[in-house]
Amino acid sequence: MADSLRDHDSSVPEATGRESRIEELLVAGLDHYFSGQHELAISVWTRVLFLDRSHARARAYIERARCAIAERHREGEELLQTGAAAFSRGETEVARRLLTSAVERVARPEEALAMLERLERLAPADPIGATAGSTGESARRAGRIGESLLSASYPVPKIALFPLFVFALGIGSLSKIALVFLECLYPIVINAAQGARAVDRVLVWSSRNMGASHAHVLGRVVLPAALPSIFAGCRVALPVALIVVLITEMIGSADGLGYLVMAALADLRTDRLLAAVVVTALLGWALDWLVVAARGRLVFWERHETYFT
Repeated sequence: MADSLRDHDSSVPEATGRESRIEELLVAGLDHYFSGQHELAISVWTRVLFLDRSHARARAYIERARCAIAERHREGEELLQTGAAAFSRGETEVARRLLTSAVERVARPEEALAMLERLERLAPADPIGATAGSTGESARRAGRIGESLLSASYPVPKIALFPLFVFALGIGSLSKIALVFLECLYPIVINAAQGARAVDRVLVWSSRNMGASHAHVLGRVVLPAALPSIFAGCRVALPVALIVVLITEMIGSADGLGYLVMAALADLRTDRLLAAVVVTALLGWALDWLVVAARGRLVFWERHETYFT
């Protein structure tokens, strides 16, 4: 009986020491948790479970820390995606700030670190590079303004401006050339801009990572990739140019196919009228064939199926 009492008395200090140790570990884990070190807090609270497997507070703390880690990883993925989008738009400073925050939050920071390394390679390290970066931003703003002007002025019938061109440039060929240029400018510019925007960004990044300058990237990467769209714009602009030429010759000219059409109409010469139409069609076919042939020579890496081939 005395021995059992003695064993009971010795177990009381042991239990009290274990509870105090558990309390110390719980407090230490809370310190790590509130300082943002959630993994370390889980490690400390796991030691509590080694001492008492059914400790409810330790299990609740671990579950709360795991939820905080999951929330941090989710925020990191959002920062990574936003930083990648800023990187693709060329906003280097914003991308660097977002990706740096993502490295500390995502579960696997390899992708964010790779993008930061690319940013370091592409970052302007001297005043000339900084000037080029600011110039690029100014060019993007000018592009947005120019796109707005194109969208607003494209629906305006350019033929209505012909009297202004005649007043400014005279009744000769110069006013007709200016009007044809203005009419054909829109489809060519719109198609060229769309082709440049559709260039694979991996090609641009790869060339920049290998040390290519902006001019080299524009001439060797962007322009060749946009050439199919540029030729598509030229094929759209060619018949428009023929139509404008015929109309201007009908309005104010003493020669040309347009004048021949008006003269045949006035004299009721249907044969001459139809002959002018056939000549116009053949001229359009020949010009379109030349554009397709030039495209086949210049864009040799991409076959283009047309009625000529």
